[in-house]
Amino acid sequence: TNPSSAYEAQGSAGIINIILKKNEMQGCNASVQASLGSPASNGINVNMSYKTQKVNLFSNIGYRYINMIVDNTLYKDSRNKGQQSILEQHGSENSSAGTTSVYIGGDYYINAKNTLTGSYYRSYNVNKDDNRYYYNYFTNNRKDSTVARLENYREPQIFNELELNYVKTFNQPGLKWTTNLQYDFWNDDEHQNIRQQRSTPEGPLSQIITRDIESSNDIFIQSDFTTPLKKSGRLDAGIKGNLRAIRSEYSASQDNVALEQYNNKLMYDENIYAAYIQYSNKISKLNYLVGLRSELSDIHISDRKGTLDKRKNYLDLFPTLHLQYQLQPLLDLQLSYSRRVNRPKFWQLNSFAGLSNDRYLTVGNPDLNPIYTHSIEAGVLKKTGRLSINPGAYFQYSTNYFEFILQETDKGNVLRTPVNLDHETRYGAELTTSWNPYTWWRLSLDLNFYKFSQEGAFEGKNYYTTDQTWFSTLRSGMKFPKIVSVDFSFNYQGQKNTVQSVIRPNYRANIALSKDLLQDRASITFAVNNLLNSQTYEQITAAQDYYLNVYYKRVGPTYLGAITYRLNRKKDQADRLPTEK
Repeated sequence: TNPSSAYEAQGSAGIINIILKKNEMQGCNASVQASLGSPASNGINVNMSYKTQKVNLFSNIGYRYINMIVDNTLYKDSRNKGQQSILEQHGSENSSAGTTSVYIGGDYYINAKNTLTGSYYRSYNVNKDDNRYYYNYFTNNRKDSTVARLENYREPQIFNELELNYVKTFNQPGLKWTTNLQYDFWNDDEHQNIRQQRSTPEGPLSQIITRDIESSNDIFIQSDFTTPLKKSGRLDAGIKGNLRAIRSEYSASQDNVALEQYNNKLMYDENIYAAYIQYSNKISKLNYLVGLRSELSDIHISDRKGTLDKRKNYLDLFPTLHLQYQLQPLLDLQLSYSRRVNRPKFWQLNSFAGLSNDRYLTVGNPDLNPIYTHSIEAGVLKKTGRLSINPGAYFQYSTNYFEFILQETDKGNVLRTPVNLDHETRYGAELTTSWNPYTWWRLSLDLNFYKFSQEGAFEGKNYYTTDQTWFSTLRSGMKFPKIVSVDFSFNYQGQKNTVQSVIRPNYRANIALSKDLLQDRASITFAVNNLLNSQTYEQITAAQDYYLNVYYKRVGPTYLGAITYRLNRKKDQADRLPTEK
């Protein structure tokens, strides 16, 4: 979870380094998978490839439709000049998405040392939401009014990706040069039709229509070079450029009258240029890796009306250090350090918010600055036959930490905005274990416990919190040869206090059964996600002038059945899919 300098400094997640084996089987191979679920989680996917000594052609074509229902409630109790105002919201959100995707490409083996790969990916996705909200208003415990709000939302999305990759190896083992060029272009068209009417006492029907047309052109260029040095040394170096241009044009009207405060176009340009170098070697029982990454960020955000014009240009250095010392065979000590950055996402910067729920409205902040984190981790890596126990400890210090701040508006609604606070300090311990009590049964447990403190000021008000929390994942896999395989997982997230709110604990369990047929040419799977009907989110805010409780719950478990058939393909052979960015 402390990536080396070869990886982007953006984000706080770790790196899973999966080494893929080259498929040596020539000829045609394919797999077909079909699934059916309740609530709807239906799909079909066909993956095919054809390989000769000079070319490898691959394709993946699929369609998927999913449906999800989420119930939500909001309770707000405000007190102003001795008068109590209460809002009770009950909502049901019915969301669906249908996605058609096509991925085609090929590898051309120029010779034994040079490979050229080209691919094209396109997806067409249509999101639909039918949301119903009912609001009850009370003043001093007396009901004033009831309002019904119906929202119909439709968002077609088109995404395209072109990718060209070149890999060159040399006679010297370990010497390698790779270059990648990727161009993404996408657009989506969000439509909202909101109808609202007061029923007690009866009032006129009001209609709000909004539209947000978003598009982006993204170019990614990367080139990496690896060369071995002396006996065990290695030098890695590379460059990368991320160039993004996002446009978002928002318009809104109420009862056929334009809402000028929402009619605007936002232009967001983000150009990030990076270069890195790192060196690794071994001294006796000590393996080390030291690296330095430099990233130049050029960000410009503006709007059509000229009310917004923000430019941020900064150069950052991100050093990394990794040490691994072998105490004895199969027992290693590890220590690592890295400096990281977490730049705000576009939606966190976009100040033109949607109007789906103006009682609890989220608005972006164009002044938001990136978070910088110093991360130190230490651990023990112990490998055994049946039991593996890998404990570790970590410390993280982040500046410009941003958090969503809730504020009450003049109309009594809640405005949710991300803002930069001063810093966050976090330290904790984690444990990763795996145990094979029998050849057919494998257990694993990931446990993470940490303490943290957050501190900062916004608009003259100081915010501070200190707390501790934990999260854990338990997995169990049982394989009964020629009968069935059973996989079970349980996730738990403990309660957490932010600078304003309390996030209540939540948990989720999934289970799946699978069986191979026809000498592993086919497999059938039956799974139940959200097994205990426990997937919830609850946030409680107790401010000086109001109390707020927001609650979401995904309705019911999801039952899913799937069947897979393979032609000239091994069971563990992965599908060729587009690169994620």
